[in-house]
Amino acid sequence: MPSLEGRLGIAGILWALAVVAFDAADGSFLLSMLACPLWLFVSLAQSLWRRPGWGVALRRAAIPVAVLAIALGNDSLQRRIALGRAERVVAAIRAFHDEHGRYPSELQELVPKQLPFVPRPKVAIVFNEFSYAAGGRERGALLWWIDVPPHGKRSYRFDEARWSFTD
Repeated sequence: MPSLEGRLGIAGILWALAVVAFDAADGSFLLSMLACPLWLFVSLAQSLWRRPGWGVALRRAAIPVAVLAIALGNDSLQRRIALGRAERVVAAIRAFHDEHGRYPSELQELVPKQLPFVPRPKVAIVFNEFSYAAGGRERGALLWWIDVPPHGKRSYRFDEARWSFTD
C-alpha cells in the first residue's frame, strides 16, 4: 500500500479525475461520495491489520475524510454560485420582457443592455451553460441548467414565477 505521500497523490489524482471526467462541482462530489467511504474503510482495515501507531493511522484515515469534506464544500459553493447567477439572468429576462412585451428568443438578446454577457451557472468543464426556451403564447419562458449531472435540472418557469428541480 502507498505511503502517506502516495495517499496524498492518490487524493490529488482522484480530485483531478473528477474535474476532468465530470466537472468541478458535481463530479468531484459524486466521485468522492463513491470513493472516499471505500478508501476510509481500506485505511482503517490496514491500520487494524498492520498496527502502525495512532498517529499514522489517524493521518491515513484523515485523507479520505478531508477529500470528501472539500468535495462537499465545493458542491455547496457551486450551487450557491449557480443560483445567484441564475437569479441575475431571470431578472434580466424579466427586464427584457417588461421593455419589449415579449421574452427574448435567446439569451444573447439580453447582451449588452440587460447583461454584459451571459454567465455560466458554475465553474465546470461540462454541464456549464444555461439553457433557455422562450415559450409561446400558451407557455412562458423556461431557464434551466444541469445541477446534478447528467440529468438533474434546476429550472425557473416564468409563467409560474417559481424554481423547480427535475431529475
